[in-house]
Amino acid sequence: MYAQMFRESPLLIMPLVSLVFFFAVFVAVVFRFMTKSKSAFDPMAALPLEDGAPLASHDAIQEVRNVQ
Repeated sequence: MYAQMFRESPLLIMPLVSLVFFFAVFVAVVFRFMTKSKSAFDPMAALPLEDGAPLASHDAIQEVRNVQ
């Protein structure tokens, strides 16, 4: 009884579609970060990391990029 229900259920494709979608997005994100050069991450590394430090403004980030 259960085997027949599972064989004929159209909803069983949904978990497979979700898994394939997740895997595709995961691979795309990993590929994007692996292909970026290290200099692309330098402005992010220059952001303040200490507690209580003011957040960097858009202008400050542009200045860091212009220095390099």
